[in-house]
Amino acid sequence: MTTQALLEKLVSIPSPLNHEKEIGEYLFAYLTEIGFHVEKVCTDKNRVNLVATFGVAKTYLGFYGHMDTVSPESDQETPYQVIRKDNIVKGLGVEDMKGGIAAMLQAGTYAVANNLPVKLIFGVDEEGISQGAHDLVDSALLKDIGFLIVGESGQIDDYTQDFSVCYGRKGRMLFEVNITGKKAHAAESERGINAIEQAARFVALLQNEQFQPHSHLGKTRIVLHTMHSETDSFSVPDKATIFFSFLTTPNIDSKKFLKDILQKAKEQDIHVEIKPFKRKTPYGESYEVDQQNTFLQNIEKNIFYLYSCHPIYATSVADENVFANRLEIPVISIGPVGGGGHTRDEWLDLNSLEKVVDVYKKSISLYNKS
Repeated sequence: MTTQALLEKLVSIPSPLNHEKEIGEYLFAYLTEIGFHVEKVCTDKNRVNLVATFGVAKTYLGFYGHMDTVSPESDQETPYQVIRKDNIVKGLGVEDMKGGIAAMLQAGTYAVANNLPVKLIFGVDEEGISQGAHDLVDSALLKDIGFLIVGESGQIDDYTQDFSVCYGRKGRMLFEVNITGKKAHAAESERGINAIEQAARFVALLQNEQFQPHSHLGKTRIVLHTMHSETDSFSVPDKATIFFSFLTTPNIDSKKFLKDILQKAKEQDIHVEIKPFKRKTPYGESYEVDQQNTFLQNIEKNIFYLYSCHPIYATSVADENVFANRLEIPVISIGPVGGGGHTRDEWLDLNSLEKVVDVYKKSISLYNKS
């Protein structure tokens, strides 16, 4: 099957977040048929992650792709049909990230034909809270992976490149801030402590925070999302809640930040409690690949030099953050050039996709020579 035909098949199978069952079944059957041993890792009854292994090795080069997409827009007529014009194709998920999955499947066929060990991993819930990625790590089926390549296109801004390469990502944590004031009658407001005013002072503390820039990912950022307070009568409000995101870089310790900001609030007599907003999975901390890694240097020396590509560092969070931090292995992204992710105008360059297939094949051969 050609790479374009594979992409068309993958796009034709709807797999919006929480509905990845059908595409998982297709990939399981496809990989089994071409010679992989495929194991299932359940996220829930109808949502299954896959770990496909070919050959026997002490450590494996792994490839990862997430099966879920965003949902189509309500008035999108043919989201699950690939439409081609010249070398550009459009369709839901072509860039994020069924193009990458198609390249992985082609690379898997190459590995089997040449008896080269490799692992292909497919996850659910990347567009959610990375539950699939965490379940995969918890399964222990990835413990023998020595280097991981993810098929994400990333936040490429130079569309003239042959393909996209990403060496790191910012992390993200969502914090809930609860501020306590003192209730009083509004006519005697001097007897109370207005929680809204305290919240405004705390926001000023956040905005005044200075972070040392990271050489590739820039500054850690604080993004305010909501601030809420109310009172049920003609009173001074005594409670306020703030939510903010903390977009981290590898040189910033989130625990130290919390300790420092709490101390500053205490010094200004702001009564505050800060905690990560509760969710089922841990938040993804930032990461960057060690550029002294031997295999990465081999890829750069033996493969990347053949193409036009410039590694970037992404400001968004993805499953890569989970694997890099929890498995403590080198993780990079190599994906086809594309854009418009999460919109009706999502597109992919087919020439770039074929080059990614070639890079994957070369990487498998190189890893098994190391």
